[in-house]
Amino acid sequence: MDLQEITRYATRIEKLHKDGNYEDISSLLTDLCNTTVVLSQLQNTAIVQTLCQLVKSKIKECEPDDKDKTEISQSVPISTKSLKEAGEFMNTHKAEVNQAPATESTNLRAKCVELLLRALTPDQEADVEATTQLSTLAHTIEKHIHALHSQNQLKYKSCVRSKLANLKNPKSPHLRQGLLTGALPPEVFARMSSKEMAGEELQQLREGYTAAGISEHQLPCGPGGMRTTKVRCRRCEAMDCTVTQVCRGTNTDEEVVTFVTCAGCGEQWYHSRWVCL
Repeated sequence: MDLQEITRYATRIEKLHKDGNYEDISSLLTDLCNTTVVLSQLQNTAIVQTLCQLVKSKIKECEPDDKDKTEISQSVPISTKSLKEAGEFMNTHKAEVNQAPATESTNLRAKCVELLLRALTPDQEADVEATTQLSTLAHTIEKHIHALHSQNQLKYKSCVRSKLANLKNPKSPHLRQGLLTGALPPEVFARMSSKEMAGEELQQLREGYTAAGISEHQLPCGPGGMRTTKVRCRRCEAMDCTVTQVCRGTNTDEEVVTFVTCAGCGEQWYHSRWVCL
């Protein structure tokens, strides 16, 4: 039975359940019990959910008193055989559906351990004892990463990819050496960010860029603004100056300060009774 046919069965059972036509449901359930269904078909169709709703609704209807039960059994002629067939179908495939997420997670973790082992293994062939130690180390690293991001698979995959990229980076040999010698514990390595895993050369480069940016930001602005010949420098008495207005705060409505710089001698002063800087 293909995927589309199972989907049609689920749709027909749901429609007949809403209409109260339980006699036709019985024949459909018999057909389902006599067919072979694989795990992918259960995951990609709503047949299990439909059968769950069918069984739960019948159980809920059987909860009233004995008098009401008699009336319901007469008005809703669904046989015990039909419920039994639905229950058998669900029980047959329930274990497969529940084990599917765990199996996928196990396969993913096993693949991540394999990739970590490859990143930790040197180019030359290692002996059996060294391979066993590296395998144990890879499992330990993966276990700590999974403990950090067990609730978010995307973060788990991203963290593993980051660790693999840095272990394979020829400019970061200290990571692998630290893990192999024990200087870098696996739990510490699992928590390290990309910035912390960077090599010494890259860290120095980042520090240089940061220091240069801070220094450039803190340097005083060069003489800019509007050139004017209406202000006389009191040092060299030249009439070639530059006027710059700077706000005292972040709000443009606040008072501005007017700075004047002489283009000839570099004298600077500001407009507060023209105090010299």
